[in-house]
Amino acid sequence: MGLYPDGYAVNAIDIDGSLTFAGNVVRLPTGGTRDLDELLFEDDGAPKVFDITVVHENPEEGDGETSTETIENSIVTTSDFSASEGDTTESSYEFMAQRIN
Repeated sequence: MGLYPDGYAVNAIDIDGSLTFAGNVVRLPTGGTRDLDELLFEDDGAPKVFDITVVHENPEEGDGETSTETIENSIVTTSDFSASEGDTTESSYEFMAQRIN
């Protein structure tokens, strides 16, 4: 027998927003695909903590330079699925994060 947490304590929120994906699977850098819910939620439905890496491009300058920032300690707070124009499915998630680096 042990103690198992059933939630998270959030000390501060630096940013919140939404993530929208075409479909409900993601290609992994190591090959193959995974369901988005498997990446974002534990088997019992609790949200996993994850980081979001944002790549910024400036196409106006045309030099191909990019910069990145990482949104750390993110968790999904809500999820939604919708279909439009035939079989196109969108997966949307609201998230909050504790740190931008």
